[in-house]
Amino acid sequence: MAALPCVSGAAVPLEAQAVGPYTMHRLAGRSVARVMAADAMGSGIVWEIDGERIVIAASRHLLRKDVAAEVTFDKGAALKAEIIGYSQQYDVGFLQISTAAAPPELLDELRAVRPVLYGVGSEADRAAFAEAYAGAEIIQLGVDSAHRDMGLFCGRIAGIRFVPVFNTHMLETACYARAGMSGGGVFDRYGRFWGLICGGEVAEDAAEREADVTYSLPPRTIAEEYALIREEMGK
Repeated sequence: MAALPCVSGAAVPLEAQAVGPYTMHRLAGRSVARVMAADAMGSGIVWEIDGERIVIAASRHLLRKDVAAEVTFDKGAALKAEIIGYSQQYDVGFLQISTAAAPPELLDELRAVRPVLYGVGSEADRAAFAEAYAGAEIIQLGVDSAHRDMGLFCGRIAGIRFVPVFNTHMLETACYARAGMSGGGVFDRYGRFWGLICGGEVAEDAAEREADVTYSLPPRTIAEEYALIREEMGK
């Protein structure tokens, strides 16, 4: 399926019913951020918000030890973030921002993602997933580094695939992704979160480095890795 071109838009309140891709772009923008770490730029998603902190999940390859990070949200607020841990196995890491440092209007606007916790660990899980969701429409949202703005592409779920470079089963989508979108999110038209973008495959004859097949880390894996980090932190 051909992807729609990159577009931009502001956030609006989340509705209960399914919506079109451009409205979904605005809705999902409440949960997606630009992440800067040293001279590297990528994306992140709001994984958790509580009374003390905002937790951002991003690609591990973007984050480095002892490197200051800055997170910029859709409304333009740029905040210093602390890197709190990395997965030892998967391409995901976590940052946190004190809610005390965030403007009240930003806290009113932000929303943590609503993950779909599907299983991928067994053949039966993967077959059930393919039967239920293959072909389902999704959008992918993250930073388009060439334009330094949020980018949107529309596509469909292809299934679950073992990807050697990530050494795990990933959500595979027939959807474009551009440089900078790693750490961004895969969303459906109900606003649910299906995966953290990690990379993809670029066509041999592509004029630009943009993937036409994308691989994303499943939410259940992210949740398990975050639980391990919280346990290490003693929280």
